[in-house]
Amino acid sequence: MQRSPLKVAFICAGAFGIKTGCAINPPAGSSVTFIDTSDANLTDGFDESKCYRIPVPMSETRVSRGGAGQDRRRTAAITMPHIQPILERVGQADLYVLIFSAAGGSGSVIGPLLARELIRQDQTFTCVTVGEATTTKFLNNTIDTLKSLENISMSNQKPIVMSYFQNIPGVPQRTIDEEVQFVLQSLGALVCQHNIDLDLSDIHNWVNYNNILPLPPQLSALSISDDRRAAAAVSEPIATLSLFSNRDDYDVVGTPHYSKAGYPAEPLVFNADQLHFVINTIDIAGIQKELATRQTEQAQMHGAYRQRNALVNRRDDNVNGDDLVLS
Repeated sequence: MQRSPLKVAFICAGAFGIKTGCAINPPAGSSVTFIDTSDANLTDGFDESKCYRIPVPMSETRVSRGGAGQDRRRTAAITMPHIQPILERVGQADLYVLIFSAAGGSGSVIGPLLARELIRQDQTFTCVTVGEATTTKFLNNTIDTLKSLENISMSNQKPIVMSYFQNIPGVPQRTIDEEVQFVLQSLGALVCQHNIDLDLSDIHNWVNYNNILPLPPQLSALSISDDRRAAAAVSEPIATLSLFSNRDDYDVVGTPHYSKAGYPAEPLVFNADQLHFVINTIDIAGIQKELATRQTEQAQMHGAYRQRNALVNRRDDNVNGDDLVLS
């Protein structure tokens, strides 16, 4: 597998993607591309030439409104013709990192459709996404996005590897943002710097573990840690990559089916002595269970909401032809 001109392509879709992409300190040999259906997320000083805008057509009433308004169906109807042009604009890369929210209306469609096309092109990629369960719409979008990723994986018989985060009441967004940036910088270190004994085929087969293991491809969870014990605590690991600054620290972390190590020729990010990248599928079941439980709780709570009586009695009140009530 030959090295591409671009090592890592960070593709940032929707509001969460744009916010996250603007905070990336891109390592040498990487690029950051932004995609959205709206200009509402473009802050002052933003270089709009870096953003691929998917135009939203006028409504039936001839009103032009940008963005998806959390409506994934609206985005799905207009996005597919733009997927190939987006990837052509990004260019060939050794690793693509798709960054999007699972709860919104734009990134939650753009991200999965890009993932499907990258699978079909046999490219190496991972997803970094954040879900939310605070409202019915956020929750349903999150569930449908994860189901979409699973269905794409099943239909194309390739895993989709995802680092998943969730916005939780009481947890500052900056905390999630810092965790996401750790993941992005770590993925950059995996590909952008020279890691002795670790080549691109190792990374490709780590993501596409069913190339070398008799395991069914599924939506899979990616955990990244600079702590050996935390990495070893990941349940039922399938495939693991590790970077060790010191060869003498080498050890297979946990009990994976597949493991490969590399030895950085330069210091690791965050002054880490080691980094571990662990893929499993069982964590996805835990995410799904938590979301399903919250969905049941919300349905019970909202089912108890009362519907008030209408103020207008259209049979007895004097309503004129302009919809006014006149006594």
